[in-house]
Amino acid sequence: MNNLWKVSLCASWIFVGPLAAINSAHAAMASNQPKAIENLSDGTLALELQGKPKVIHNVTLRVAGPNGYTASAFSKRDVPSIELSKYGKLTDGVYQYEMTAASGEKIEIQSDLDDGRGGKSPKVIYKSIAVAGSFIVRDGKIITKNDRKETE
Repeated sequence: MNNLWKVSLCASWIFVGPLAAINSAHAAMASNQPKAIENLSDGTLALELQGKPKVIHNVTLRVAGPNGYTASAFSKRDVPSIELSKYGKLTDGVYQYEMTAASGEKIEIQSDLDDGRGGKSPKVIYKSIAVAGSFIVRDGKIITKNDRKETE
């Protein structure tokens, strides 16, 4: 094995090794996240969270779609819904949504980094919640999972 190959192999391990550890940690965290059940009736996106913590706050729901379509809603205590047509015409294509929030559960911060705000940094934060998914718009109408099964 020549030296260039050894250096390349070593560099690949140094770069890929931490990424593999991050991905496996991310997968473990994702398994603790609630599952989102989509309700896409009458042009409104509403999510019901299965496995939702008792307390949920600072909830943001975002949607992005074709041609720069974006929509966003915020609620202090509940999962908001979005009436999609209020944010622009629904062009045919795939739309992605993401819901982020904080639970009532606190977790200890593992780092002593200075947050730049002066004084002591907090030692605990609220555990985050994140769910994401997608839906399809065809001929200006939202295609639900049931509609997709019927056409297959």
